[in-house]
Amino acid sequence: MKAGPEQLLALCTLFFSLLGTRAFMPSAVNPTVSADKPAATVTDASGTVFTSGPRRCIASASTVADRLVSAIAGPQFLCAVASPEACVRPWCREFQGKKRIKSLDNLSALADLHADLILTTNPGSPARLMRLREADLPVFDLGPATGLESLRSATTALGAVLGRQSRAEAFWRRFSRRMATVADDTRSPRPTALFLGLYGSLLAGGARDTSWHDVIEAAGLTDAASDRVGWPSWTAIDVATRHPDYIVTETNMGALLCAREGVASTPACRHGHVIEIDGDILSDPGLTMLDAAEAIADGIAPLSVTP
Repeated sequence: MKAGPEQLLALCTLFFSLLGTRAFMPSAVNPTVSADKPAATVTDASGTVFTSGPRRCIASASTVADRLVSAIAGPQFLCAVASPEACVRPWCREFQGKKRIKSLDNLSALADLHADLILTTNPGSPARLMRLREADLPVFDLGPATGLESLRSATTALGAVLGRQSRAEAFWRRFSRRMATVADDTRSPRPTALFLGLYGSLLAGGARDTSWHDVIEAAGLTDAASDRVGWPSWTAIDVATRHPDYIVTETNMGALLCAREGVASTPACRHGHVIEIDGDILSDPGLTMLDAAEAIADGIAPLSVTP
C-alpha cells in the first residue's frame, strides 16, 4: 500500500519528535559504547569486568571504601555506607543521613538500594561474591584491605571504575606524601617498636603486610616484628627476646601487657614507653592509617628511648 502525503507527514513528525525527545534524555550512568570508541573496562580483584564511568548511586559495604569514594568522587554519590551511625570521627559527618550496610548477606536490602555500584573489601569466600552476583548485584571487589599497598591498589581501582583516574592519582600522591612526612627522621638508628594486643591469655601482634606495621614505620619507628608476616601470636619469651624500645597497643591495654612476665622485662615496659592508641583508629587499614601514625608520633615526642 502506497502512503499518501498525509501519512508521510505524520511519519516525519513522529520521527523528529522521537529524535528531539532522545536529545533531551539524561545521559546514561555507564559510558555508552560507540562504534569507533568502545567504553573502557576495569577488572576488579575477583577478575570480574566492569565498564568504567561515573555512577549515580554508589553503595559502600566497607569503611575503607566509604572514605575513598568521598575523597575521589564526593560524598554526594554515596547512597549507602558501612560506617556505623554512632561514628563520631570528623569524617563521619559526611555520611549523616546515609543508609547503612550492615551485612552483605541481606540480598533484598542490598537490592532495595538500587545502586549501580556496590563496593566491598575483604568480602569473604568466593561463594559469597557468587551469591551476590547471581542476585544481579553490581558488586565491585576492591580486594583485601591490609595496609598501605592494598590501599594504593584500591584507590587506583576505584579511580578506574569511576572514570576518575587523574583525581585518584592526585589524591594518592597527597596522601602518601603526608604519610611519608609523619616521622621525625633525625634519630638514627630508629627505635624499635612492637604492636601488641592481649586477647584473653593470647598475646597477638601485627607484622609485615599489615596496617599495624605500616603505621609503626610511618611514625618513625622500626617494626621489631618485620621478620614476620601478618598477625602472629607471641609467647612472653618471643616478646622479651625482641627487646622493643616501644610497645604500641590499644587504649587501657598497656598496664595489662606490662604485668605479664617476659613483657615486663622489655625496655618499653621498664622505661614506660608504652603508647596507647584508640583501637578504632589503630585497627583501620584505610585512610585512618594517617591518623594512627600521627597519634603514635605524638606519643613518641615527649618520651626518650633512654631512661
